[in-house]
Amino acid sequence: MATPRRIDRLQSFIYREAVAIFQKGLNDPRIGKVTVTRVTLSTDLQYCTIFVLVYGNDSEKRTTFRGLESATATVQYRLAGVLKLRTCPKIHFEIDTHPEKAQEMDDIFKKIKEERERSETEKGS
Repeated sequence: MATPRRIDRLQSFIYREAVAIFQKGLNDPRIGKVTVTRVTLSTDLQYCTIFVLVYGNDSEKRTTFRGLESATATVQYRLAGVLKLRTCPKIHFEIDTHPEKAQEMDDIFKKIKEERERSETEKGS
């Protein structure tokens, strides 16, 4: 089992390498605009989840995610080439929903603020 510090360092390294892999591009036309948001690594270093933010409408998101799933072996192969580990962790992609939820919360807070300002304006009149 790896130490928490080692896991953090490896997660940061894998994150940087995954970003570089997506910037260089993958040879799958289904993959649209993707942003790597974070990486988690299991304590035994056997499994790695790469969280991505996929842009576009629902259909484009599904197509891009299918392309990502097909490119998993390629991404894993490229990571294995730069990782200094005995075995490369098994890669798994997940769509990160946190940014979307954060945007929903921002919208809710904006509405509340607007309603308060409107009610204060009506009280002042």
